[in-house]
Amino acid sequence: MVNSVRIAYFCLGLGLMFSMSLFAEPWVDTRDALLRADIELLSDIGLINQPMTTYPMMWSGIIKDIDNLETKNIPFEYRDVFWRVKKKARKAISVNAVQELRTSLSNTRQVLRSFGDESRGKGELAARRYAMSKNFAWNIEIARVYHPVDGDKNRFDGSYLAGIYGNWLLSAGAIERWWGPGWNSSNILSNNARPPLGISLQRNYSEQSAVPVISWLGPWTYNMFVAHLDDKRTIKNARLAGATFSFKPFQSLEMSLRMTSLWGGDKKTESFDSLVETVVAKKSCDIEDIENAPVACDEYQRDSGDRIAGIDARWRLPVGYPVSIYASSFGNSDSKLIPSENMKQFGLTSSVYLLNTHWKWYLELVDTTLDGQYNQAFESSEYLSGHRYNGRAIGSTYDNDSAATVFGVQGYLNKHSKLSMTLSKIELNQDSTNLSDESQHSITENKEAFNRYQLSWDYETEDRGTLKLTLDYADKTFDDYGRRTDKLRATFDWKYYLD
Repeated sequence: MVNSVRIAYFCLGLGLMFSMSLFAEPWVDTRDALLRADIELLSDIGLINQPMTTYPMMWSGIIKDIDNLETKNIPFEYRDVFWRVKKKARKAISVNAVQELRTSLSNTRQVLRSFGDESRGKGELAARRYAMSKNFAWNIEIARVYHPVDGDKNRFDGSYLAGIYGNWLLSAGAIERWWGPGWNSSNILSNNARPPLGISLQRNYSEQSAVPVISWLGPWTYNMFVAHLDDKRTIKNARLAGATFSFKPFQSLEMSLRMTSLWGGDKKTESFDSLVETVVAKKSCDIEDIENAPVACDEYQRDSGDRIAGIDARWRLPVGYPVSIYASSFGNSDSKLIPSENMKQFGLTSSVYLLNTHWKWYLELVDTTLDGQYNQAFESSEYLSGHRYNGRAIGSTYDNDSAATVFGVQGYLNKHSKLSMTLSKIELNQDSTNLSDESQHSITENKEAFNRYQLSWDYETEDRGTLKLTLDYADKTFDDYGRRTDKLRATFDWKYYLD
């Protein structure tokens, strides 16, 4: 908490220093599912050529692609999508800082989160101000949360300070991430857990390399981060490290290699060399006092559960309309690029032109067992709290040993109104057990099978804000920890833009 306050004031001070030449924000974050759907559609029809499965996703490459387009060369039925993205892009490079007020009210807390979700508690009141100059970007976000599960009522989630040098962006803050092509969940890194405070480095423009030996990769991007896990854990002050590399060898195909790892903490080695070894999956001694270690260094190996690694891909099928399939495979790994036992995710997605607008739809299958083995995913025999933060899995919204089939549809009813719907069949904690008392399933201690239905309606004004109403119904209660006590969750979200 203290660290969050310090970085918020630090970001605010530097932000005010550069407030004479302000722009808005350098990236597309995880809050706007309809904007993501529009960007994916423009990519699927060949108008955008940037990797698009890693969030935050930089605006720079998207703006470069759409600025090179002439409206007459865009098929008529996609022009509304093009203009919506271009409008968002113009706002992203506007000459004014953006200030927002947001309030959220609900009868119960949110347990299952997907791309685009923003509120978490029963009640939230938040304010943010974000801007960007030529070389710096910042966001100050302060939220007051009522009845929080983790007891943290005052939050600075989303706050950051970023500096751009050449084609790289270095940032510090509590930044929400989503890695992967999935919509309902991501098995490696998603918005399910609150974003921990950390530093990150990522590529600004996803340009193709001029070096002949690697030019075949096409446009590529790289992102790595290290964050401080300051919650109640068996190993206090542990770190979460992550790295991802995405590339598009063809316009129709995007592939990504990704990893996250628990690293450091009390009585653990935190040297730069050990961090590099964690990222590249090199086995090493992960203890401070090697001379007095119970085994020789060359016999000591990091627990493979500390590290999750794997691959995901998204491929646009060679048919006459934009339809794509995607898949991911991630598992516990100490030295393998793709582990032998993995969590799986598969999806099929497309857009349908109906009632003069495009409707994005997806069908997604999720399995968070390691090829049928229970109590393995997101777990570690050394870091007993596992890949979780403040009581939520850092990856899948369903935590381990779970399966889900989800069908979702979203689109614009008209210029201002948006509608999204999801139908889900979910099984949580299928074996009804936990690895240990210190490492428990973050939603339920027992097996729970239920159906879920979600309906959201958004109304967006030209420049004053948005209103969002959501109904989320499950045909049985499924949360053992008292966060969701009703079958129906009704939410009112209101966002207002200040001058």
